[in-house]
Amino acid sequence: LLSLAFLVALVTATAHPSPSPASPKEAASLRQACGSCAASTQQSCGASGTGIGEEWQQHTPTASDPFAARYGHAAVPLPGTSEVLLIAGLRTDSTTGSQGLPDVWGLSLPSTGTSGTLTRRTPDGGFAGRGRFAAAAHAGHVYIFGGMVSDATVASDVWRSADGGVTWEQRAAPPGGSP
Repeated sequence: LLSLAFLVALVTATAHPSPSPASPKEAASLRQACGSCAASTQQSCGASGTGIGEEWQQHTPTASDPFAARYGHAAVPLPGTSEVLLIAGLRTDSTTGSQGLPDVWGLSLPSTGTSGTLTRRTPDGGFAGRGRFAAAAHAGHVYIFGGMVSDATVASDVWRSADGGVTWEQRAAPPGGSP
């Protein structure tokens, strides 16, 4: 399961990426340090240096932690801000299998330091909870498309938020069902 520490480090690297290696030799040594990930930049594999890997913080969830463990969610940077939306995801239960979470969170990252602020934007986005979906920000809106709602249900709908993930409106579903 993806931890909040990984998200903070990932988003920090996305918002403030370290430079690409200066030479093919530097890229080769970085790939060697990263093992099998075949990454050619520091921020994409966590090798030491400026960028991802130096700004990790542990977030230890508690029973009362509202940001539930999940997988298959999306992290979408909001253009022009230091915020990233953490959208939906799946939670596995031994009795019911995978079930979609419909919540949306905002992760604000300061320009200095490594700790961010996680705030629930909405406990229910209006869309069915889902994981393994596509998400993107474009022209002042955030979009989500499709995904897995549960072990047996796949969605093919499109949702849009114009206010940073607080409210969502359904835009369209492809004609004829799933793509």
